[in-house]
Amino acid sequence: MAAVLAATTGAGVATAAGDGDKNSELAEAQFRVYLLANTSLRPSDITCTLPPTQNSDGEMLCFALVGRDSIAAVATLVSPGVYTFTAITKSDTVPGSELPAGPNPTPDPTPTPDPTPAPDPANHSAADQAVLDAVAVLVGDSGPIGDQLMDNNDAITAVDPITFDELTATVSVSVTTDVTDQGVRDFTAFDVTNVLAFLWETDWPLRDPDATIHPRAEVIVDGEIYGTPYEIMVRVADYEIDYEEWLSITTGQTTSGVKPAGAIAAVAAAHRIEMLRKAEPARQDRSLFA
Repeated sequence: MAAVLAATTGAGVATAAGDGDKNSELAEAQFRVYLLANTSLRPSDITCTLPPTQNSDGEMLCFALVGRDSIAAVATLVSPGVYTFTAITKSDTVPGSELPAGPNPTPDPTPTPDPTPAPDPANHSAADQAVLDAVAVLVGDSGPIGDQLMDNNDAITAVDPITFDELTATVSVSVTTDVTDQGVRDFTAFDVTNVLAFLWETDWPLRDPDATIHPRAEVIVDGEIYGTPYEIMVRVADYEIDYEEWLSITTGQTTSGVKPAGAIAAVAAAHRIEMLRKAEPARQDRSLFA
């Protein structure tokens, strides 16, 4: 193959030099630029010539001398005076001699997916709108609820505003504590979940059988997430699930025995009652707190 390339290269030089073929000169100049732009090769000499058997497309053979290696490619005329290049040989001894199969095309921009449109309130049923209104009341009263959570539990030092993601139907609140014991942190998460569960009680819109929006709750304690599905929030609201089962469902863990499970449930229930005692019913004035 090396002998064939060498012989062909020699013929190319003679043809280009003897005829002064402007197309060859154009192809040689473009091949040099192509190699410099698309590979690590630095050719010392470049020759382009018509092949022994010519075709109507005006293709030429181009050779680049890199050290003792010759790199060959086909130059294809794509428009008057403009060539693309396709490798036909490569050198195993010259790093970066593998040529791309033509000029590097400009990649099509990656299509950006359209953002998920926000739900259209006009498409909500009356039951679903009532659910959203009830959640809006909770979000709107984040400040007083946060104060109550800190009054209930001395371990809580800060409460972020309550948020609601309608796309995932998630009510979320994040709290910060000063505890290092995981068991106390777990109890704090249950305590906050239980207080928020008033929104899932029987006479609230979230329990309307006609509603299709079923919010879940997500309590974050010191960065640790405790996610409670809608069905479990209903059980928490109705006092039909104990602490150990809730912890197992939300984290896959069991209680670390900070307090007896029954005592934990009693404390959490008392905290919810205390908050509701201070609150004005949202279904009357759309504000939990006076």
